Amino acid sequence: MERFQQNDPYLVRKEFMLAAVDMARAGRSLAMGGTFPEVYQRYAIKDFPFYANHTHNDWAEFAADGGIPFLLLLLIPFALRFPRRFEIHGDWD
Repeated sequence: MERFQQNDPYLVRKEFMLAAVDMARAGRSLAMGGTFPEVYQRYAIKDFPFYANHTHNDWAEFAADGGIPFLLLLLIPFALRFPRRFEIHGDWD
């Protein structure tokens, strides 16, 4: 019940995401692939009394586990899915 009384509902998730961003910035992510739970403790901002198995933010975890190149690779399908959405329509003559 204490957790529901907290002012910041994203308290734990925010720290997990910031740690994932730090992991991606470290540049060692390509060698770590898929090991967020094991590597998280090195980048933890705050010590929580429970096991952190995910960042609860898929994009941050993709960057932490596979590095920025992996994150960009995963963004390709999204970029290809909506190419016309960003085109300028209209007659400018």
